[in-house]
Amino acid sequence: SLAKFILKSKKATSLFSLIGKNSMDIMALHFLVIKVIDIIYCSIYGITDLKTMTKFPYSFNIWYYYIPLAVLVPVIIVNISKVFKRKGMINYEKRFD
Repeated sequence: SLAKFILKSKKATSLFSLIGKNSMDIMALHFLVIKVIDIIYCSIYGITDLKTMTKFPYSFNIWYYYIPLAVLVPVIIVNISKVFKRKGMINYEKRFD
């Protein structure tokens, strides 16, 4: 089963752990990623019909792009921002006034 595979594979365990730790960021950014995929798809295939491009939540049946990218792109963005913050390239503080 999938659970046994994940437990036996260190890479799979690390990947699913990383996804779990970033689940809030994934939920926050996945619609944006899907719409960017739609825009790229439209530009590649010359689709200019605004009604097609603005369908919600997605415009095309290309789930094989939507699912992995809507999960991985937010994780990559968050981890890159953490690297920049660690190196002092991004300086922001959470403030609760």
